[in-house]
Amino acid sequence: MPVLKNSQVIAVIIPAYNAENFIEDALQSVVCQKRQPNEVIVVDDGSRDRTADKITKFSKNCPFPLHLIRQANKGVSAARNTAYRTATATLIAPLDADDLMLPHHLATLERIFQVAPGIVVGFGDQKIVGPEGTLSPSFLEGKNIMGLPSDELPNGIMAIRESPFSALLRGAQVPTSASLFDRHAALEVGLYDEALTSSEDRDFQLRLSRVGRFAYTREIIANKREHSENLTHERHAYRLSINAYLCLRKISHIADQLKLSDRERRCVREELSLAAKMAAYAGSLAGTKKWLPTAIMLMRDGHLATAANPICWLRAIFSVVRSSPGDSST
Repeated sequence: MPVLKNSQVIAVIIPAYNAENFIEDALQSVVCQKRQPNEVIVVDDGSRDRTADKITKFSKNCPFPLHLIRQANKGVSAARNTAYRTATATLIAPLDADDLMLPHHLATLERIFQVAPGIVVGFGDQKIVGPEGTLSPSFLEGKNIMGLPSDELPNGIMAIRESPFSALLRGAQVPTSASLFDRHAALEVGLYDEALTSSEDRDFQLRLSRVGRFAYTREIIANKREHSENLTHERHAYRLSINAYLCLRKISHIADQLKLSDRERRCVREELSLAAKMAAYAGSLAGTKKWLPTAIMLMRDGHLATAANPICWLRAIFSVVRSSPGDSST
């Protein structure tokens, strides 16, 4: 459980991979915080561009301690885990290298931990922005987690009464770059799963939901940038669907460890079945090279009807034919 104090020690952690076009803006958004962080840790995850050079240059005139850690490319989960283990702070504010904090970000989230007892995760809302401007004014609008029974606290803070586990099963509910985590709770649940290359946030938050409460504000406190290099870009649909399935399969395997209720176990089974169908669709759409190992995995996991679906097999074959070079004869 977090230790409640009038003033917390906050670290901003930034995993960065080939982020030379974004990292300076991200760091500048941290500098502009009304509530300055106690430390910033940037983990350069094996970048092949000038990311590290730009961080080093920025650190020379930084108003707070800025630590650069360089490591071989291991993925975003490993980079975040390195930062969590290095930090000395009690609260961790993750920021993706291409996102931006608004000036009241840290002050707003710190206030959640000051007024809400037993909180392990506090979060706000964020805008989704692209090169042309705002793509969506609210990440949280319509999210399942917003419909959970909550207690209203001062400053419009909402403390969710019970575990948000079932809502978190349904995909991204808590915006990473608009959130604040209790470091001790994060260490307690084992940090991020480095085997997952996406859906790592969902897995992490599902495990955190078993050890403490979540609270939020509807204030917009961050801008999430959407661009072609995002790991969540639609061109990564197959990888995203497979990792979503692997995340839920893992949760089903550790149901006893998480002390899930019968209702929660039923929700896991339902979401896992849906994730299996989504993985089958994405795998078959990607052609036989992706579909065959996907079908084998689903069969081994007991999703026989999904793996044997003739539509998926036909779709996989058609995708190969469609992508083959056309007949050049005249």
